[in-house]
Amino acid sequence: MIKRCRQAARWLSAYLVTFTQTQLVITLISLPILVAWGLGYSLMSLVGNLLFSPILTLFLVLSSLLLATQLIGIPNAWLAASLNYLTSGWDWILNHGSPSWLIECAQPHAIILVAIPLMVYGMLRHRWISTPSRRLMALCSMLVLCYGIFYAQRWHNGRGALARCLDEKFSVIKLVNTDALIVIDRGFFARKKSIEKAISYEVRPWLAKQFGSVHIKELRITNVGYGGLKAAAYLCTIWPVEALWLPFFKKKLSKAAWHAFFDMKRVIAEKKIRLVRYNDHRSVSACAKGRPSKMQ
Repeated sequence: MIKRCRQAARWLSAYLVTFTQTQLVITLISLPILVAWGLGYSLMSLVGNLLFSPILTLFLVLSSLLLATQLIGIPNAWLAASLNYLTSGWDWILNHGSPSWLIECAQPHAIILVAIPLMVYGMLRHRWISTPSRRLMALCSMLVLCYGIFYAQRWHNGRGALARCLDEKFSVIKLVNTDALIVIDRGFFARKKSIEKAISYEVRPWLAKQFGSVHIKELRITNVGYGGLKAAAYLCTIWPVEALWLPFFKKKLSKAAWHAFFDMKRVIAEKKIRLVRYNDHRSVSACAKGRPSKMQ
């Protein structure tokens, strides 16, 4: 019995070492691609892949058995129940995920991104790095170096121009000596057919490449309409936002815009985001200068 326990412990140890090495290699190779696309990397990927690999295998086995028994005509109620319980448990765990687990990195020069996988390949082919412990040390050191480079790039970008524009109607102001941003929408989202796609594939990658992980101190919507209100609600769900600035408006809104307005209020109430209303006639000039207008 003791011998079997020792064998099981050795097998588990070897499996964990091999899995960790593989995961580190995949992480280092995928990092340049993710950073170039403006995408984030999850802190829980190592734990998630370790836990869900056997769950995925079990899911595939149960699904295959269920299909086979259904085709043959064998009673399979217990298989269906087991698959339902497994799927429900998996879904319950996934719903506990958090956007705060994502790390978004500023984009350095393309030469640095290309050099990362080449360095990983050269490291693994080196004669000195031949044992599992040395590989783990080398890969961990390489990962720390990469994130150090990305952080240095973020610091360098923060020392440049404080105001940056994705479009003439969408700009960002970085506050001095902080990582907080003032995001200003002057009608950028009013021209978009799909607000979620515009944020996911245009705004979010652009901000990640410029500043890495984003913390919005003030989100200012100067053009009140369906697009701006819907975008405000969606932005408040994917990024930490301290305050939402919205001008008083006298124009008549459509039913869709009013629906988006109340959805936005529900989201900011759930997220405990401060809503600031200000005079409309000074909103454009005040936002352009990065100063709040006179509030009522």
